[in-house]
Amino acid sequence: MDRKSKVKGRWSSREGIALSGSSGELRELAGLLEDATEGLTIALAELNDEMIKPYEGAISHIIVHIEQGAKLRIARIGGVMELRGDAGNLAALGECMPDDESLPPFYHVHVEFYPGHFFLAAESEALVIVSVKI
Repeated sequence: MDRKSKVKGRWSSREGIALSGSSGELRELAGLLEDATEGLTIALAELNDEMIKPYEGAISHIIVHIEQGAKLRIARIGGVMELRGDAGNLAALGECMPDDESLPPFYHVHVEFYPGHFFLAAESEALVIVSVKI
C-alpha cells in the first residue's frame, strides 16, 4: 500500500535521520505507522537542495516491514528510511510523534537506542522528530 505524507525527511551520516512537520502532519504520519501493514510505503515531501541543508540528503520514502515479535529497527538505505519490526513497536514509534499543537516551535523528540530500550533494536539509527510551527 502506498501513502503520501507532507512530513520532511533528511539524513546526516553524523546525526542520523530527522523527520519534521507540523503537528497535524506528524499526527497523520503517526496514524499511518500505528495502522501499518506489511509493505506500506510512505512518500515524504520532496525537498530541494536548499531545504535539505544543513543535512547531507533527503529521505524520500519510509518503507515498513512487519516482523512479529521483533524490536523496531530504524535504518537508512540511501534516501529511504526503513522501519522493520513488530506492529506494536511500530505503533510505539508513532506514539513518540510530537503532535500537540500547544508545543513550542521546533520542539523535538530524540528516538535513540539505549540498553534495555522497550521497543528499539540495538542497531537502530538515531532519529529526531521535530514539530515545526507553520
